[in-house]
Amino acid sequence: MKFLYNHVALIEETFDYSRYLEYPATEDERLYLSNSHVFDLFKIALWKETCVELAKIFKPKIEGNININKTIPPKKSNNELKDFTTLIFQMKSGDFGENAKMTEKIQEWEITFAEYKGQIQLLKYYRDKVYAHTDLNRKHSEEIEIQYQDVNSLIVFAKSIIDFLSNEVLEWPINIEVPKFNPEKFDIIKKLINYEKFSSLSHPTTNLQ
Repeated sequence: MKFLYNHVALIEETFDYSRYLEYPATEDERLYLSNSHVFDLFKIALWKETCVELAKIFKPKIEGNININKTIPPKKSNNELKDFTTLIFQMKSGDFGENAKMTEKIQEWEITFAEYKGQIQLLKYYRDKVYAHTDLNRKHSEEIEIQYQDVNSLIVFAKSIIDFLSNEVLEWPINIEVPKFNPEKFDIIKKLINYEKFSSLSHPTTNLQ
């Protein structure tokens, strides 16, 4: 569970950076980024990493062999869960115990999974056919496009599952081991803008983009 929690936290981190570079807080930043090839590469790389890793934890179906008769409770098991499809399968199999509240939650999550089926399949498509390969197929990438709001919805859904299990089922806190994106502290673009303004006074040709 800890692996899955930290994996989601890391996905959220790369997503937040990529989204900020696409939708910055100020007009000055937007203008700067629209002419910056370097930050455009950063944004694309972070976006690809987000989609590839998110696709791993939202499998369209169970893959491989799942042992539903564990002798070690999940709380003490060394076998880390790495995707939500397997996690919910194990919950339905009774690996986390049984109670009415959890049964209700599983039903709720399965409905949400069905609602997000299109987005999950699209993530898998991009991972397998576009982002995970160096021979980028431009035709495919132009036909369909996954949106920031789609990815954000899946991240929020993933966090809600983990929070429920951590607080309501396992009753033990999970510490985040990755940094949390803070837009107020992400001021490198503002600093570069100010540097260029200052530098242009004495060096008109200076450009860090």
